[in-house]
Amino acid sequence: MSNLATVLEHVDSEESIKLHQLAVEISNKKWGKGHKQTLHYLNGVGNASAGLGDYNTALQSFRDIIEARVGLHAEHPDDIENTRMLGGAYCNLGNVHLSLRQHAEAVEIYTNAITVLEELVRRDSQMVTRQFLSYSYGNRASARRYLNQFEQSLEDVTQALNVADTNRRKAYLQLTRAKIVAGQGGKIAATVKSAQDVYDEFHNDGELAYE
Repeated sequence: MSNLATVLEHVDSEESIKLHQLAVEISNKKWGKGHKQTLHYLNGVGNASAGLGDYNTALQSFRDIIEARVGLHAEHPDDIENTRMLGGAYCNLGNVHLSLRQHAEAVEIYTNAITVLEELVRRDSQMVTRQFLSYSYGNRASARRYLNQFEQSLEDVTQALNVADTNRRKAYLQLTRAKIVAGQGGKIAATVKSAQDVYDEFHNDGELAYE
């Protein structure tokens, strides 16, 4: 059921939400509210809801996931997968606040994600951990740009580039960097255009990456 719901996120988000919510109910009855499988389905509810602009449902979904995963982390601090998913849940929650233009809240939550993932990346070689960390740094840079925290924003972009895993992702971050410098009042119009062109090239090539 979860695989079907994931596919439907890209086809029919309303139907995807219904399927994920049904999966959450079934999993909750079978394994419990805090079980990893239940949290996986709940993450689907959050992502599909955010995609539809139902930010209240998305916020509640990701907060419930974080609460459960923090509890699991306290009991099993060496569980790499749970720690990774905790960092990812923080990042997803930050994304919702960023969409709502709640930039200070987004910065705080991305910082939680970075704290979790920076510690994990030292002992976990999985590329997905580096991806989550890069997204968290890059998105915190965007939030800080809106708060006119340009110096800190540039530092975050640099950190995101250090762990970026694809050329498309690096192009996206270079575009973010150009926009930050533009916010500082630099001579940047041509640089932004150039960075946008590079990013569009990778985007049109269909290279798989998350934004």
